[in-house]
Amino acid sequence: MARRTSTAFGIEPASRLTLLGYRENAVFRLDGANGDRVALRLHQPGLHTRSEIASEFAFMKRLRSCGLETPRERCSMSGESVIEACDPETGEARYATALEWVDGHVPSSSNMIEAYRQVGAIAAKIHLAGQDWERPSNFSRWTINADTGFGETGLWGDYHRVDKLALAQITLLDRAGDLVLARLKNFGETSDRFGLIHGDLMLENLLVAERQVTIIDFDDCGFGWYLYDLATALFAHASSDTYVPLRDAWIEGYRRHRALGHDEIAMIDTFTMMRVLGLMGWQARFPNHPVTRELGDWMVGHAVAYAAAYVGRS
Repeated sequence: MARRTSTAFGIEPASRLTLLGYRENAVFRLDGANGDRVALRLHQPGLHTRSEIASEFAFMKRLRSCGLETPRERCSMSGESVIEACDPETGEARYATALEWVDGHVPSSSNMIEAYRQVGAIAAKIHLAGQDWERPSNFSRWTINADTGFGETGLWGDYHRVDKLALAQITLLDRAGDLVLARLKNFGETSDRFGLIHGDLMLENLLVAERQVTIIDFDDCGFGWYLYDLATALFAHASSDTYVPLRDAWIEGYRRHRALGHDEIAMIDTFTMMRVLGLMGWQARFPNHPVTRELGDWMVGHAVAYAAAYVGRS
């Protein structure tokens, strides 16, 4: 499907095709004989509509106009940024998009404090750009909130369905989830704390080339709490000794560009817990995915340990 689709984006069928990742979407690198190179995405069926994917590109363009670097979409030969691909053997249909290739590496793990300070600054700039933007009338992206962030109506799945969880562990996660919901309700969704976010602003989604940083993977972007972008960066450290210094570095970087009140900082643990529960739902949704098979036991232990600490602090 990817090879056939490449011709629609003006890349010859004989291009070298390399699978880079296959989670919700299948992402390929296409190398043309003439040096042309793109990242080709075959989108998960049913995850986003054509309008939502086009809105993702609109948001990325907005960020570029505000001085942030994001990949540029490649239009098809017919001038469309989103086309439909079909597998004639199975009948499966997927939306397909192509992005101009971006060289770079993820921020160095040798100085995590500085890396988190940098991602905090980038998050603030993203939020400011979205806040001041008069969006196109047809702009459409999903909302990540108390109803969709985790649990039975979670966008990524329901943690109750993780077969590695014992009943006592599910009960603990439920207690943590109830606390999260109550605190989110009190926190509210006012425009100073809720708006357009990247939705998956981990270090792995930043590419550094010399002094240029490019933000990639906007597949989860949408409307949500600004602090959720911090939670996506912090969740992997939630039950480790690195959590507090990395959190503080992110806050320092963020505050260089945008205010962050003490009431918001007090909610960081809650957004981290929300993210952890959401990712447990992802594990339930994709039980046979290589990431789940490799990290499933760690994810369960990580989630349960953080939930216990979170409930204990209440």
